Amino acid sequence: MHGPAEFRLFAANLRGSLPDIHIRLDDILAEGDRVTVRITLVGTHTGQGLGVVPTGNRVRSQLVPRGHLSSRPSEAQRSPDRR
Repeated sequence: MHGPAEFRLFAANLRGSLPDIHIRLDDILAEGDRVTVRITLVGTHTGQGLGVVPTGNRVRSQLVPRGHLSSRPSEAQRSPDRR
């Protein structure tokens, strides 16, 4: 994801798919000019915001965006919780 426009589209699609989404900031790690955060997303898949037919299932996923303090986040790694 690069820039505010792409982030806005991502956020709108996410909210369209998971209208009751809850986002929790789990960790923030910084060293020098590098920053990594761990975020957990939880919600119920009741909308079609991501182009997938709604399942009604609860969804839980972790995102780990990384970047430099002088730039926007440059990478994201998703690791779904399959519990």
